[in-house]
Amino acid sequence: MQQPHSLPIRSGVRALRIQSDLAQVADLMEIAFQNTFTALDFRNMSELRWFAQHKLLLWFIAQLGAVQFSESGFIFEQDGHIVGHLSLQPSAKEGKHWLIANVAVLPEYRRRGIASQLVHTALEKVYQTDAKAVSLQVDVANQSAIDLYKRAGFEIVATYTLWERNFYGKPSPPVPNTALHHANWQELPAIHKFLMTYRPNGLDWQETRPKSQTHRISWFVQRVLSGLLLSNEDWVNQQTQEIAGWMRLPFASIQPIELVINPLFQERLLPSFLYKAIQRLQRLQSLIQVHYPYQQGVPTFAEFNFFPRQHTHDMRLIL
Repeated sequence: MQQPHSLPIRSGVRALRIQSDLAQVADLMEIAFQNTFTALDFRNMSELRWFAQHKLLLWFIAQLGAVQFSESGFIFEQDGHIVGHLSLQPSAKEGKHWLIANVAVLPEYRRRGIASQLVHTALEKVYQTDAKAVSLQVDVANQSAIDLYKRAGFEIVATYTLWERNFYGKPSPPVPNTALHHANWQELPAIHKFLMTYRPNGLDWQETRPKSQTHRISWFVQRVLSGLLLSNEDWVNQQTQEIAGWMRLPFASIQPIELVINPLFQERLLPSFLYKAIQRLQRLQSLIQVHYPYQQGVPTFAEFNFFPRQHTHDMRLIL
């Protein structure tokens, strides 16, 4: 008796399906980034696997777009197995600036052009929008990835260090009180201008710009939820009525602190911002991470018991 022909197993790039792909993607990223993953990264992967086991909840959250893994993305499938992954999302809900992240390929499938196919597929999607730029981060030691992104048109715009502090270490030195306060609605335009000046390549600076009454209401609701649910906190310092420093503390998600300081005031303000971050976060997290410009503030971070975990390039493609 003639056996029916089985359907061929598809290989190649396809869109990410969150409900069915999430657990495999977590496994893939742990293997691909095992040399650079931090304890917080592994915790993130554990959370992804937990959500993968609760598909109804995962579907509901994905519809709301409420968590970081609800972005669109692509995977590379080989003989029915996920061997490559790339995440893609518009930054700050504006749709003009897109972010590429988590470009990962299993070690045994590297040097086959898989990462290149994922990147070019993502860029094809971006080209179909009215986007102005695409940004990504890459480890400075990953020269093959840097070369890939340069061939795709990306340029290095800045280099940052990921500083990490373990709360079980010795306490930080006391710091004289410096006037830091919660950002308020009236300060948002000034904060946006400040970040455009001192970190124009930052991946999330658009989030500080109010564009309409609707955005103002949204911002107010987020601030209320921040107090009730411990979401994000924005802290600022002013010098002569100008913003001199800004910091975003992530409470609800395991993400590095965003910290930007006017270089003229770095020596004075960096200890105060770090001290405030430790005060606010140490009850909730065993680790604290801060992205900060490469080779800046090194003695201060060391004094507060931070050590350099990773150095990364910010790269950008202008469309």
